[in-house]
Amino acid sequence: MLVLAGLLVGLRILGADQFGISVMALAAGQLIAFPATAQERLVVRLVAQGDSATARNLMARMNSAAILAALATIAISLGMLILGRSGLAIFVAAVGATAVSSGLVALRQSANRASGHLFWGQWPNEVLRPAVTVLAYPVAQALVPGASGSASVLMASSLTLGSVLFAPRLPDRSSADPSVVTDTGSATLSLMVVSAVALAIERVYPLSVGALGGAASVAILTVLLRVIQMANFTQSFAIFYYSPALAAAVGHGEQGQVKRIARRVRAFSVVVAFPVAVICVAFPGSVGELAGLPEIDGLAIRLAAVAIVAQAIGGPSQISLILSGRESIAAKAYVAGAAGSLFAYISVGPDLAIGGAAAVAVAFSVWSAIMMLSARYHFKSWL
Repeated sequence: MLVLAGLLVGLRILGADQFGISVMALAAGQLIAFPATAQERLVVRLVAQGDSATARNLMARMNSAAILAALATIAISLGMLILGRSGLAIFVAAVGATAVSSGLVALRQSANRASGHLFWGQWPNEVLRPAVTVLAYPVAQALVPGASGSASVLMASSLTLGSVLFAPRLPDRSSADPSVVTDTGSATLSLMVVSAVALAIERVYPLSVGALGGAASVAILTVLLRVIQMANFTQSFAIFYYSPALAAAVGHGEQGQVKRIARRVRAFSVVVAFPVAVICVAFPGSVGELAGLPEIDGLAIRLAAVAIVAQAIGGPSQISLILSGRESIAAKAYVAGAAGSLFAYISVGPDLAIGGAAAVAVAFSVWSAIMMLSARYHFKSWL
């Protein structure tokens, strides 16, 4: 709900152009952070299965990279200010703060979620960031109206990053069998592929649309992506909540427990996602009106409904494969989905919003189909 509120408030306070710039700053920062955010599910698996020592080493490497990124951001932003490019300086600072915040917060949240600290496993990014973003819009508009989009992202990312300083640390000892060695190198590479493709779908397309069609076009595509995100919120939360238990069940070979958790996740997803998809198909104009962008084409909203249904049906197949050490299957599925997605984006034609929606629909459909079949083969059940 906070994300939806941010979308509606942001469009109305900043306007389509500045809101589009805020989306581009957020997108660029998250793209830079993907080597760190890609390891989120690996950290969940390691901690949930008792290998906190390996998780700490992985997070330490990401911390070092974040420090270098922060120093580079400060240097570039100061250089822009000296050259009198204050608007660009704020944009660069927003991108850098988002990159550092996204990586560190994602890893710290996943570690806390897997170790049982559910509050800190959700609070920074899922509650604090969207809440601060809503408050940052009017403040940024009042202080720097010419760069309010970048400034609002800078405020939200900086405060979110500061919050993780208070989060609990990982335990010093590991309970994992020392004879079992986790190949973090192979897992990291596969997860980086998954994360890179997911970000390309969610963030590179908006950047491409912005470059070709302007900030207002970015706002339209962002609305479609947010509708998909909101429709599958219950699935995201269920996966967030059950991932530690699922990782432990997979690690101990408890197939019955894995199947029970998978059924719960899919049930939560379908109950909410399907009605939203029906509304998108039957009343696309109402969705555009609610978002404050009545000019959104009805076909684009109906294509978003395809993505909603595909993600809901896919359920926990992807996370089950990853938590069982089969990250390479997910990586291959994502590459196949990216290829189909790019073909759809190029083939649709000049309407960038419809092209972006078609690309997203194809990507989600391919991912869900491949990973559901793979999970069925490996787990002997529809996960």
